[in-house]
Amino acid sequence: PWLNIGSARWLRFGSAPTVMQQVWAIWYLFQRKGMTYSSITTVSDTRAEVFSQTVRPLSQALETQQANCIDGTALFASILRKIGIEPMIVLVPGHAFLGFFADAQQTRPVFLETTMLNSPSNPFYRNKPTKAGMDLARLMGNDIHMKQSWASFTEAIAEGQRKYAAAQPHFGKTPGYAVVPIRKARSAGIQALPL
Repeated sequence: PWLNIGSARWLRFGSAPTVMQQVWAIWYLFQRKGMTYSSITTVSDTRAEVFSQTVRPLSQALETQQANCIDGTALFASILRKIGIEPMIVLVPGHAFLGFFADAQQTRPVFLETTMLNSPSNPFYRNKPTKAGMDLARLMGNDIHMKQSWASFTEAIAEGQRKYAAAQPHFGKTPGYAVVPIRKARSAGIQALPL
């Protein structure tokens, strides 16, 4: 069977999903589980020349189902790296969002605004559907929640692309703007915090 989601036509079930489908599957799972944007504005270092933000441990973000911009970005980046998709963290003053490569050659970067996980376009924003209803819809190949989730994912991609394009002239020139490829950070000795 084929599954159509919005304007995207999926591959047959059982075939290898594309990178975008894999990232969307994580997006959809977080939406179904109720992950919400929750800002933490208190920082440990208040000096003007130091850019900092509180980051929840990944286990806490998963347990509380809350994430601020850097929490959500770090969580997505960790999962993507674990499944073989090379992520990056894009930093702009007061904000962070996710980047990842949509191809193995790492020539097609894509940017995702993770804070849009729980926007009104999230199909689970107000109501959680029953498991039986979702199973039936999936069986019939007409899961409206998946279609709506795909639409919200593409909106978040568009917003990420827009934010990256606006920030691009500042990278390497303006303090507070940076693209941090996770692979390069690991090579430089920056290690993940334990769960």
